[in-house]
Amino acid sequence: MKSRINKSTIIKTVIITVTALILMLIVAYLGGTVQRDLAPTSDDLCADSETNENVKETTSKRENKESSIDKETSTKKEIEETTKPLYQPVSMAFVGDVYIGDKAWNSYNTNGLLGIFSPNIISIFKESSVSGINHEYVASDAGDEHKVDYEKWYYKSPTAYEKIISELGIDVVTLANNHTMDYGEEGLIDTMNALNSVGVDYVGVGNNLEEALSPAIYEVSGKKVAVLAANRVVPRVDWYAGPAKVGQLTTYESTDRYLMIKAEITRLKSAGVQAVVVLVHFGENKDTTIQDYQYNVAHGYADAGADLIIGCHSHTLQGAEIYNEKYIFYGIGNFLFENYAVDTVMVQATIEEDDTLTVGLIPCKSQNYATKDVSGQEANDIFKQIMDMSVNILINSDGQVVEKN
Repeated sequence: MKSRINKSTIIKTVIITVTALILMLIVAYLGGTVQRDLAPTSDDLCADSETNENVKETTSKRENKESSIDKETSTKKEIEETTKPLYQPVSMAFVGDVYIGDKAWNSYNTNGLLGIFSPNIISIFKESSVSGINHEYVASDAGDEHKVDYEKWYYKSPTAYEKIISELGIDVVTLANNHTMDYGEEGLIDTMNALNSVGVDYVGVGNNLEEALSPAIYEVSGKKVAVLAANRVVPRVDWYAGPAKVGQLTTYESTDRYLMIKAEITRLKSAGVQAVVVLVHFGENKDTTIQDYQYNVAHGYADAGADLIIGCHSHTLQGAEIYNEKYIFYGIGNFLFENYAVDTVMVQATIEEDDTLTVGLIPCKSQNYATKDVSGQEANDIFKQIMDMSVNILINSDGQVVEKN
């Protein structure tokens, strides 16, 4: 028996089949559209090419800009190095014992500084960055009521005479010697005041120990110079500066004052001072022999850090030494003191840009209360005299002091 097919069933089947075909066509159509959208067109390829070119161009511009900046920086550095001011060496000049008395004052009133010093000496003092002397007399307008009874030689001049020191261009003087208290504390105070009035610094003395220990400090061309002074030829104990007492800084090796000045030297070097100069009064009067204690004191200063040590008091030339690369001149003689002829020198030192110190001597002669520099055979004789008394130095013909090999 054959089965019967329902008409409605057939119609449903046709509808389902047609619907399925329509859906398949729609899906196929949509799939092609998506692929076309995802696939790069010629316009897209052009756009990508332009983008890549833009990236390359941007990268190139950045690289060029960086290169330009590097070149500009390099050029700027070259310009700065070219236009940077040349270093001006710091020059120093120091001389020995000076006493400006009536005869020197009279010569000055007649002929100015040229009545006392040669043109070259005047020029060196005025042009030096830092210059100093041993001021070995009292500057006071008082009478003799404060005169100290201790020896037969006393040195005192009116305060007006200090004008010469100022006009000469002297920056600093040491008052730590055996004559600035010839007229007691009052005479020393007058001297300090007189120097203050003409704008000249002093070291080695003060209204108290702290002042006496204080250095004079100068800064030139970015370099610092500190000057200290002390006395080891003190006639009387009451000349010592104290915590609240006017006086001098002394430097006897067995005392705390010697330790104090060495500590101050070390402090100054640690603080970045390029050159520490110590002016010390020691030795024996009129004796060219360097005493053992002079070596001890000077070596102690050098070990503490002092770069240049200059001795006065003997009123004669003594030998010199380069000790651990530090320069020591044990006695440089009277620069302007007596009527009779004496040989003397000016110590010149220069701080180079790398902080090294070069040192030389200007040979001089002093007579009739006037001092001049000398040359030729006179200069050679003075150099030879110093070398013969020295430990390990040579003095070149131009005066430069070097260590003997």
